[in-house]
Amino acid sequence: MITNGETEHWETQAKCKTPEVYGKYDFFTTDTDEKNVIKNICFTCPVRGDCVKFALENNEIWGIWGGKDENEIRRTLSVNAEGVEVRRGRYPQCPYCGARTSKLMTKTIDLPDGGRWTTGKMVECTNCGFDWRSRSSANAVVAYHTERAVVEARAARRAADQTAKDLAQAVVDAKIAKDVLEAATELLEIEVAKPFKSDRIEEARLVLKQAKKDSRIASGMVVRLTLKSKEQAKAATEALEYSKSTPTKPKDY
Repeated sequence: MITNGETEHWETQAKCKTPEVYGKYDFFTTDTDEKNVIKNICFTCPVRGDCVKFALENNEIWGIWGGKDENEIRRTLSVNAEGVEVRRGRYPQCPYCGARTSKLMTKTIDLPDGGRWTTGKMVECTNCGFDWRSRSSANAVVAYHTERAVVEARAARRAADQTAKDLAQAVVDAKIAKDVLEAATELLEIEVAKPFKSDRIEEARLVLKQAKKDSRIASGMVVRLTLKSKEQAKAATEALEYSKSTPTKPKDY
């Protein structure tokens, strides 16, 4: 892809400007079959990225640009046919590589000659590096990451709450196992203390052995769930804080 820094006239290298293509196709057609033919031409163009970037940064919401038709351009910009910013539960994808919204991040740049705007918002794909300047696209990406962060925070909270309940039950089970162990120990002591040999001694020993095993398992479960509960509570708190921070990029990026 040729960047604006390398040439100001990337259009001259566009596939649509070659004799084989120029004037032979209607890039503003509404016919689906013709659109597909044109898109295939675009995908072989050496300046496809520059073309779609130009469309996005200049609000060209009609026609096919860089292999993207008007509907795809509008979705990327999060605008309707009138160019008004909208949010309909559908978020931008990378117009160059097609990566999902989860792979997009936003950033702010200075605009020394921006007029009323001293800064601009850009969207960058962490998958392929393609970026474009668009306030509406950036707003949509932030909205996506915020919504996703809220969902993840709620899921983390539910998981932490469930583990807390499991821990409470494990503590009860451990207490019961301890009581059983003490009773089994006492039973064996009684049988051993009898002046005559009893067939119940071996039975009492087996009961005690099983009680020890159950007690160890119950105690181990309490330890594991205690650690898990702490980790999940921390994760839930971090997820909640992240969801309130106006996320601008993938959480793990």
